[in-house]
Amino acid sequence: MSLRLLAKFLFLLLLAAGGLAQASPAGWGQWGKIESLPGKGCVVLSAPHGTFDQHTDEIAREAARRTGFATVIATGFIERHPFETRPHRINVNRPTEGARKNYSEESHTERARTVFAEYARRVHSQLRGRSPVLYVEVHGYSWDTAVEVAVKGIGREDALALKRIWEEERRAGGEEGRLFEGIQIRVEPADAIRYRATASKRVGVISQVERALHFELPRRMRFENAPRAAAARLLARVLPRFHAERLGACRTGG
Repeated sequence: MSLRLLAKFLFLLLLAAGGLAQASPAGWGQWGKIESLPGKGCVVLSAPHGTFDQHTDEIAREAARRTGFATVIATGFIERHPFETRPHRINVNRPTEGARKNYSEESHTERARTVFAEYARRVHSQLRGRSPVLYVEVHGYSWDTAVEVAVKGIGREDALALKRIWEEERRAGGEEGRLFEGIQIRVEPADAIRYRATASKRVGVISQVERALHFELPRRMRFENAPRAAAARLLARVLPRFHAERLGACRTGG
């Protein structure tokens, strides 16, 4: 093969590879993985920061397995940059990058929009045809004194009901429930909380749904096997009961 023909062949090969990369619907997959599993009922459980918020993917997956609820879980989507102590994160549940920042400090990038579009598509495909729906995100944070729950479409009476159900189910767990003694549950608007999911409420999945619960679970509930398993079981008891008592029966096909 002549050098001219070889150069032409290589050029066409590179052009084809570039076209395939652009056309691929899974182009976002170079940065992480999104797993979605169908389920029953009107609750969708998600863990958009399954790697960054350590072990939240395991907790959401196990709670979904026990309830039969649909689930959408993202892992990866983090990078370690030189001279930065914290990993850099594509936020997944909103079209921005940057963790532990105010919304105004987060970066709006093309790849963040691409990842968010795929994540939102999967969430909405699980919610479609069900009513009344409840979208639930499971996150983690470093405080060990409380579970915090930011909300959308949930009033004060609903928040108080969630707190009551959580405590009743925690105590009903016996020895397991005692693992979480001293950890309060704070639910807006009944309580003041630190993490209000402001960015997701403005431009993320939570902005697109009627009703949402955004859980921040402390390290104490996530970093050891027994508390982690207990947290998943507690969520699996609390969420169906909250939906049944406050939102009513799930209707499908509408």
